[in-house]
Formats: sequence, structure tokens, C-alpha cells
Amino acid sequence: MHRFLSQTSDLFFDQLRDIHSVESQVALTLPDLARLAALPELRELLEEQIPLTLQQKHRVAGIFERYGQQPGNDESKGMKGLIEGGNEHLARVLDDTVRDLMLIAHCSRIKYYEIAAYHFATTLAENLGYYKEAETLSTIWEEERDVSHALHTNA
Repeated sequence: MHRFLSQTSDLFFDQLRDIHSVESQVALTLPDLARLAALPELRELLEEQIPLTLQQKHRVAGIFERYGQQPGNDESKGMKGLIEGGNEHLARVLDDTVRDLMLIAHCSRIKYYEIAAYHFATTLAENLGYYKEAETLSTIWEEERDVSHALHTNA
């Protein structure tokens, strides 16, 4: 049983490393995505996500600190693919309305990745008895769901 818990704990921190990388990557791409938005409400929503994303990254980093772990500097390949693929599509769109719809689709895919990652990490934290961490991750999960909902109200 102890070996299982140790492996599960390793998996938990591995998932957090991916999340930490995801938040870094999203923080870097959001300003560019916001500049592409023609609809003021969409631009504002994306701009508002920049400080929220940085706060989320900081909260995840706090979990690493509590356990004497390092987030590392590996790049999330999944998020890299989502960002690059979406950016390629956006580069081909000339019409403002269509580009805004593509931005919503692109950002929704990013949010769904984050939602899935936070949901799984929350479940792992709960199963490991990391209740404070589960609460932190669950809060971020809810924030991501709220952003996803807000994106769809702009469609």
C-alpha cells in the first residue's frame, strides 16, 4: 500500500508540473490572443485572464513549496500543440467576426485542457489526503469553468 501511495504522490506532482507549465504557456499567449480580438468584450475577457493565470500559477507553485518540490521547467507538449494549432488557424482568418469565433474556439480548447488537468489533480489530492491542496486546485478548477462559460457567452 505504501508503494502505491508513493507512486500516486509522484503522479500528483507530475500532474502539477504539467499544470504549472500550462499556466506559464497560457500567460505568454494570452496578450497576443487578446490583441487579435475585435469584439471589445472578448478582448477584455482575455486581458482579464492574464493576472488570473499568473495567480493560478503562483498558487500551484505554493503547493510545490509546501512539499519541498520543484515545478521544473519542462514544457507541456499537450498545451504547446493546442496553442500552436490554434494560432495557425487564427493566422489564416481575415474576417473579424470569424476570427473572434476562432478565438473563442481556440481559448475553449485551452480551457478544457486546464479544466481536465485541474479536475484530475484535485481528485488525486483528495485521495492522497492533501485536503488543503485539493481545495486550492478545486478553486482554480471552478475559475477555469467560469472563464469557459464566459467565453461561450461571447460566441
